[in-house]
Amino acid sequence: MRRELGRLVDELDGRAVRALVVTSAGGVLSAGGDVTEFLNSSPSDLLEWGKTIEMLADLPFSTIAVVKGYAFGAGFEIALSCDIRIASRNAVVGLPEVRLGMIAGSGGLTRFAKILGPRALYHLLLGRRIATEEALRLGLVDEVVDDADARAEELASELAELPPLAVKALKEAVYAAVDSPLRSGYLVERAFLGC
Repeated sequence: MRRELGRLVDELDGRAVRALVVTSAGGVLSAGGDVTEFLNSSPSDLLEWGKTIEMLADLPFSTIAVVKGYAFGAGFEIALSCDIRIASRNAVVGLPEVRLGMIAGSGGLTRFAKILGPRALYHLLLGRRIATEEALRLGLVDEVVDDADARAEELASELAELPPLAVKALKEAVYAAVDSPLRSGYLVERAFLGC
């Protein structure tokens, strides 16, 4: 699945795609990675998986994750790499890797910490499972709805109408601003405006 995801993301980057919805075929986004596979993977394999998730985050168009049922570990890292996260009412999210003697290493830990700040430690150290309403309150998901797939499709249609260059610039500017001190963020905005 990891290799397939990387291949698909790589293919999408070269196509005229305006919005992408990442969802599951069933009622669960992902219960996480195969622990046995992690234990038998080389460090280079794990780095490649992380790069695949980075590729998803770096796509120049809007991405939406549909979070249904469980979204743990690598599955939640995929959701966190998307621009927008729409959750069903029964969703439960988390990065419980510490309970297995490891940490999330595909960008999810960093994204989680950027959203929550130092409060992230409470959830990460305990390997907490976070129910939908709390995830919404914390900012880990953006909306909680009855039919997450239908809402994601609705948003994708709306986002697909936006000018692609503006979407790409907006995404790059927001990520640059989040990673910069306040005054540097102003300069980033102005640079993308051409000022």
